[in-house]
Amino acid sequence: MENQQPEQQEQQEQPQQQERRIKSVLDQPLPEINNQLSGSSGDESEYSSSEESRGNKKKRVPRKKNTVKSENEVVLEEKKARLPSAEEIYNRIKWDVSMVENVDNFQIGYEDRFDGIKFVIFSEFEIGVIPLHRVKQFKHNEKLVWDRASRLYDFPEFQQPESSINAAAEQQQQQVVV
Repeated sequence: MENQQPEQQEQQEQPQQQERRIKSVLDQPLPEINNQLSGSSGDESEYSSSEESRGNKKKRVPRKKNTVKSENEVVLEEKKARLPSAEEIYNRIKWDVSMVENVDNFQIGYEDRFDGIKFVIFSEFEIGVIPLHRVKQFKHNEKLVWDRASRLYDFPEFQQPESSINAAAEQQQQQVVV
């Protein structure tokens, strides 16, 4: 009987303690309420207690505070320039370069599942047989112009010959006249 009486008193005190805690929390400003509800005081706010709340008894890890960053760190955090996809490079060679230069000067390096990277001349590349997500590199006259792994994009600029530009302009004028 004596053991049951202290337990009953503790059970009665628990709801009263909860009510007191709720009343004290409601009287406090918002940031202090969050600390009270999470079970931490204002001094411990620089520590993350997510592991404690899961029941793990791991050492607290201090949160990263806002620090001044050097110029090098800021440059590293800038967003990288978009790398054109293998399909975009393929289409550029097929439609833009084919009017100016022989497409056989281009090679496509694709990843073979068993042999590593294999190079094929552009005109021999079968787009339906080898998926474009396996294409890793493009070469022009043995110079690497596009590489997915190193994010290299050094595609040469090709100027269309004057004769083809003039021929295209003449065709447009003839269509307008007719």
